[in-house]
Amino acid sequence: MKPQQIHHGGNLLQAAEFWSVPLADWLDLSTAVSPFSYPLASPPAAVWQRLPYLNPEFVKAACSYYGCKSLLPVAGSQQAIELLPGLLKAERVAVPALGYSEHEIRWQVAGATLCRYHDIHQLEALITQGELQVAVVINPNNPTGEVFPRERMLRLAALAAAHNTRLVVDEAFADATPEISLAGSCEENVIVLRSLGKFFGLAGVRVGFIVAAESLLSQWSDAVGPWEITGPSQWAAQQALQDNRWQAEQRQRLQQASAQLSQLLRTRFPKATVVKQPLFCSLYLAQTTGPAIFEQLARKGILVRLFTPSNAYSLVRFGGLSSSSAFARLAEALASCRF
Repeated sequence: MKPQQIHHGGNLLQAAEFWSVPLADWLDLSTAVSPFSYPLASPPAAVWQRLPYLNPEFVKAACSYYGCKSLLPVAGSQQAIELLPGLLKAERVAVPALGYSEHEIRWQVAGATLCRYHDIHQLEALITQGELQVAVVINPNNPTGEVFPRERMLRLAALAAAHNTRLVVDEAFADATPEISLAGSCEENVIVLRSLGKFFGLAGVRVGFIVAAESLLSQWSDAVGPWEITGPSQWAAQQALQDNRWQAEQRQRLQQASAQLSQLLRTRFPKATVVKQPLFCSLYLAQTTGPAIFEQLARKGILVRLFTPSNAYSLVRFGGLSSSSAFARLAEALASCRF
């Protein structure tokens, strides 16, 4: 299997079939979803029985958590990424040269001309030219790990507003570092995407949010539909969003696990660049080294994500580890890799 055939992480059925490793034997580090999931009890019976209209208490909990006045719940931030090209109808869009690929894919499908940028200075130059209708920023970036402070993003938003550009900020990985978020200060030209799945380890509930000005959200609600988020998912999300104590403990857990993982990678690859994020670590390697590491780990039942953006380098992203036994297994596998 060529790495580029794997469109997203987490497809263990595909991996198990290709590498002939039993499904139960895999260590999945390919998704960057927290390995520490929010502990959910069973929802009340009525949650299963009623049609899932939006629960005002669920919406209130989300607004409180993100510090915003208005938001639109969606079935994961992926749904927002799919909807926005049709809602914004932009002809020229800036996207990161390396980032979550669905942004690029969905704008291409919508017929937009894409301008790929490698750093924020290039993005500012594109905005200043006055030809962009939309600029997409992923903060923190997945998979590069690059982070822009909130003050930097506010300046970028002001620049975009001055040149009639919508700024779409994907903050799917921002929960562990909430101080960088723009969700609490969305101007008319700023649209923030948030995801419950990554930080809370609840990818299966499929809950996300579009945070934007009320004038925009009122126009877009019909595009989402009345029953897009299941009742159990709303109930689960509300419990997680209201649990401030668990959230603080989760941030500490993720930072500790990430520090341990990054140290392992730096020890094994002393000449490589390691970028640490609370939910993942990215390892920058030579162009041929990344595929070799990916392949050898997969043959040992460890699935990671491989990106080969250029002939100069490759990037391997490792999701978090939940236990000492998982850490030991990865350490042993890396020690035996040859490249």
